[in-house]
Amino acid sequence: MRAPPLAILTLLPAVLLAACGSPEGGTGPSPVDLRAVKGRIAAPTGTFDDATKADVIREGRRAARIGDALGRLVPYVIGKVKQAAAKMGAIEGALAAETGPGRGSVTSAVEAFAWAKVACPGPDMSSPSVDFTGGEVRIDAESAIDDLAGYWRLAITRCVVEADTLDGVAHSLIENGAESVTVSGEIADTVAGIGAIGRLHADALVAGGGVDVLIDLAGATFVVTPIQGGIAIRAANGRFECALGADGADGADGVACTPE
Repeated sequence: MRAPPLAILTLLPAVLLAACGSPEGGTGPSPVDLRAVKGRIAAPTGTFDDATKADVIREGRRAARIGDALGRLVPYVIGKVKQAAAKMGAIEGALAAETGPGRGSVTSAVEAFAWAKVACPGPDMSSPSVDFTGGEVRIDAESAIDDLAGYWRLAITRCVVEADTLDGVAHSLIENGAESVTVSGEIADTVAGIGAIGRLHADALVAGGGVDVLIDLAGATFVVTPIQGGIAIRAANGRFECALGADGADGADGVACTPE
């Protein structure tokens, strides 16, 4: 497939797209069954009660913090790729019009892309960084990334998302035009003013403007969702909203959890 000209490859300062001819580009199928992960998030098995409360809240704090950062980062990255693909489509159309039918019309440059790099938003998502000084996310896609569907491998490197700095690899299933993204990977988070939250195996669903994170405690699973002032916990016996104190406090003493 013919690679697009260099002018097309540098569409936006915060996004670098590359053609499938690159030896670096593309990836095979996901090593994780992401549909099974999504199913586990939909049906937690653990019982939330006095016996499990302390452990669930301890792990839930970390999961919620890392999940919240992923819940901001993943739609941001997808949005940047979508912008770049749209910009490329406009350039591509102009080039095709210039060459004209029967005169070697430009082949679809957008469909050529199997990988991209996106600059991380930095400390202020309302005014995101346009360079890579705040880290990067590299996307390797199973097929053309402009489809906004299928498997994406996200390599996250020193990625600043407001107060959080993320590192790790997230395997992602993009569905329904990126309205639903299932994520599974090892993610580390360091929070400005707090310190290292640690490295967590994060299974998460980013959808509807929120994020659900699965935690597994000796085979019993719970789903944690960041909410204003605390976390919501979904278990086999219902949903509970827990008001939390400082991010650094690990205990469950004094934490009030209200069943819905």
